Amino acid sequence: MRTLLRWLIKMVVSLLFLIVLAVAVVIFLKIPLDLTPFREPVEIALSQAINRTVKIEDSVTVSTSLSPYFTVKGVLIENPEGFQTANFLSMDLIRIQLDLLPLLKRKIHISEFQVQGLHVTLEETADGNVNWISGSSSETQKKQSSGPELTHLPNSSERRSGLASDTLVLRNLDLQDLDVSFHHPDLEKPARFQLEHCLGKMLPGNPLHLDIDGTSLGFDYSMNITVGSLEELLLHNTSWMEMQVEIAETTLNFTSNVDLATATKSLFLQTTVQGDNLASLNDLLQIDLPPFARYRLDTGVQLRPDDYELHRLHIQTGESSLEGTARILVSPDTTSIDVQLHSPLVQIDDFVFDNWSWLGEPVDTVKVDEEETVDFSKIKENRKTKEPPISTYNESLIRDFLTQYECSLLIEADKVVSGDDDLGGGLLRALVHDGRLKVDPLMFRLPGGKIEMMASIKPGIEKSDADLKVLMKNFNIGILAHRVKPDSKMGGLINLDIDLHSNAATMNELLENGNGYFDFSGELENFEAGIIDLWAVNLVAAIVSNAEKKKSRLNCAVGRWSATDGLLQSDAFFIDTDKIRICADGAVNFKNERIDVNVKPRAKRPEFFSLATPLEVHGSFSDIKFGLGGGQIVGTAIKFVASPISTPIQRIFKSKIPADGSDACTMQLGAEGREEIVVPLCQK
Repeated sequence: MRTLLRWLIKMVVSLLFLIVLAVAVVIFLKIPLDLTPFREPVEIALSQAINRTVKIEDSVTVSTSLSPYFTVKGVLIENPEGFQTANFLSMDLIRIQLDLLPLLKRKIHISEFQVQGLHVTLEETADGNVNWISGSSSETQKKQSSGPELTHLPNSSERRSGLASDTLVLRNLDLQDLDVSFHHPDLEKPARFQLEHCLGKMLPGNPLHLDIDGTSLGFDYSMNITVGSLEELLLHNTSWMEMQVEIAETTLNFTSNVDLATATKSLFLQTTVQGDNLASLNDLLQIDLPPFARYRLDTGVQLRPDDYELHRLHIQTGESSLEGTARILVSPDTTSIDVQLHSPLVQIDDFVFDNWSWLGEPVDTVKVDEEETVDFSKIKENRKTKEPPISTYNESLIRDFLTQYECSLLIEADKVVSGDDDLGGGLLRALVHDGRLKVDPLMFRLPGGKIEMMASIKPGIEKSDADLKVLMKNFNIGILAHRVKPDSKMGGLINLDIDLHSNAATMNELLENGNGYFDFSGELENFEAGIIDLWAVNLVAAIVSNAEKKKSRLNCAVGRWSATDGLLQSDAFFIDTDKIRICADGAVNFKNERIDVNVKPRAKRPEFFSLATPLEVHGSFSDIKFGLGGGQIVGTAIKFVASPISTPIQRIFKSKIPADGSDACTMQLGAEGREEIVVPLCQK
């Protein structure tokens, strides 16, 4: 009896030992278990849950121990019928290792979360169905319209009960080869976002940190993201986020503090964008941006439902800077944009580029080596046969923008400079209302003068009223001369007075149908007349003489043109030097893009052996030709031979014309007195 009892005790102890040993092995040893033979029930359950076919094409493996891992290879989720792409999601591998003991305390500690080869294909069909929502879009809208079932929503204290700083811990996040593509009928090729590598972790009391590298739309990028710790969230009901993105030679920084109590109503995001050249974003954004150098944008973005505001907006490029605010209000009918900016300094050089135009027109550049000879005739011939370039900006997009948005722009500049030249201050006010673009005014306050411009046009298919007014008083042309040659002493004051009214849908049509006037004048300083005077002075004396002690100067150029339905006709057009006055008469037709002008030089003092041969200028804007009219050579020869007889008589009876051109150079511009214009030596 005792022997039997002893054997029973030994058997029980041995059995308990085996059980403890088995438990110990399961707890402390990682023994992989292949569950691949049981994958079919899992596929069926998942397919029924998401209403689309789910397949596990490779293996399913779990392991024992207190930190077991779960690994699935070859996951595939197919698209429903009606989509062109076969699969919605494919994944090479997903691996999760979880600590079991913290689960007893209702805490989730993930030792490893690894995903490899995740490819997601998002697709939207022509009728609006999308593959990332189960069911059709119409069914989804019905569910949304019926409203969610009302349930008890826990308050903040209930949400935080039982939570601690180590409730959620992620020791190692490793994502590799993630790819998201978007297909749409309007896109020529899918838009792709690729994530090559993402490493991250979130430990107790520490923020979540992610380091990401990948490719977006063909551009390599790197991203660093830091999110406030769970401990901060639990203690203060707030969190924060910092993000830095580097893409297309551009650095973007975002910082935000989030108050969960108001996060759904308002969110503030501090934003910085900077780079060495703004045009580096062209291919990424598919637009043509100006090549601003050393640019930086800082602002605080306030996000509310249908209301977006930029606080403390600061833009810097080169020496120029802008400060102010911007606001966007979205309504069912339209979107309103209000921008108000102030600049302590605007440097014109920061906005003038060699190979880029603000009007979206192509800029021709010809590179010439030091010893290379360029045949400009061939270049001209090639331009004739070459197809016209496509404009950078799409006019239909501009029209759509103007009809969908109401905009107000105000920019004030304390100081505007061009290089070292002071242009004074400036003001720009622009409005977009009911599809009409209006600039009123664009103004520069010049030292001793001003420039003002007003323009109004409604781009579209149908023509409407359009206006262009420009008034320039006493603009120092030396500023332009200094841009070409910094040590130049050439200068003078330029005046411009333009007033055109038209029925047009584009700026080109405004000129083609314009009515009004186009006047300009320039009183020049330190411009040498040079060979121009040989046109009408004593040719023999000028050739025999080695040099003149006092060189002749250009005094002024004046043009007053009346516009009628796009046809400019000269009321007065002349160039004045110390010795001659070059008179011109003709027309410029903007509809036909043609110019026809006759040019006649007149010596201020009748000269012996003077040529004074009239010239004719004819042709299209792209192919202007100069030549002599019929009989002009014969007439010039007769006057040249007869000059010893006719010149003394002319000097007796002709009145003297001032060498400085003061009798005509000070002519007033504008709408008044156009029928009473008299230019000595240039009477018709």
